[in-house]
Amino acid sequence: MSPVTKLIMTPPELIELILGLTGKDPVRIQEILTHGTFVSGQSRYRWSPLNTTEKELIDLLDRFPDIQPGRPFEASLCYLVTFRGRRGNVHLPREVAEVRRWFKKISYWDALLEILENTEPRYQTYSYSKHSDVYSTDLSLEMSHALLSKSALLKYTSLVEQLHHTEPIAADAFVKR
Repeated sequence: MSPVTKLIMTPPELIELILGLTGKDPVRIQEILTHGTFVSGQSRYRWSPLNTTEKELIDLLDRFPDIQPGRPFEASLCYLVTFRGRRGNVHLPREVAEVRRWFKKISYWDALLEILENTEPRYQTYSYSKHSDVYSTDLSLEMSHALLSKSALLKYTSLVEQLHHTEPIAADAFVKR
């Protein structure tokens, strides 16, 4: 059993955690605040029930970004790509994929972003838990094979094996604002 840890949080910090679970749904957020508890991952958060007015809640929510479906994909701000495949997901952080192998002119990250930019990823949502916009693209068989053939550029062989095992069919790109 994990030890109990007591955290002191401000209302905006609490709202930020709740947004990762609910998105900007004032009714649902109000229910959680009034209830005084919620679970996120392996953590359980509890507090004395908060009764906020609708205006107070709206003012708090205005501090956080809104979903912007018209926002264009900016590859230079992308920091994470998650490949969704037939056998699971592979998370590929920029700092891992940017590491170049010896005597290689480009990194896997460079090759990956070139392929993603050509597919024109579509805006999905804003992830409050990751503080980023999420763009998705379905991968054709040819794109999937191109990504797998370029995986030899990755420094870590275990990651190459995971990518091949997953058989990616789609990719989600996380972009900071």
